Amino acid sequence: MAIEIIEEPVQTNYSFEQIIQQFNFYRQHGALITLDDVGTGINTLENIQGFLPYIFGLKFPLQNFRAEGRQEQIITELATWKKIADTNNISLVVEGVENEADDQFLDNLEISYRQGYHYGKPRLFE
Repeated sequence: MAIEIIEEPVQTNYSFEQIIQQFNFYRQHGALITLDDVGTGINTLENIQGFLPYIFGLKFPLQNFRAEGRQEQIITELATWKKIADTNNISLVVEGVENEADDQFLDNLEISYRQGYHYGKPRLFE
């Protein structure tokens, strides 16, 4: 099971130590922690760097870059986050893969983990 940590406003401020304690609790019980939407919002390297030793993976959002009109930054930002993931021995998932061109682009960068409508839309199991 993977738990995605997303950017959401909260009423309580938690310390770094409290967050790490929770990450360790979930990890000890078999859950994988991933940080969602890296490179956008407040999920900058500066803000998440301390968590890297405690997580399983990062999720890079192609769709957020496109929605923000930052398509021209995708190549350099994605290369940066791939290097961060490789250096820290954690996985990198690219989300927002919408078409064959996106798929080929990620093949060229040798990024294996992907999600998006190109592969199928989410559906409920019956």
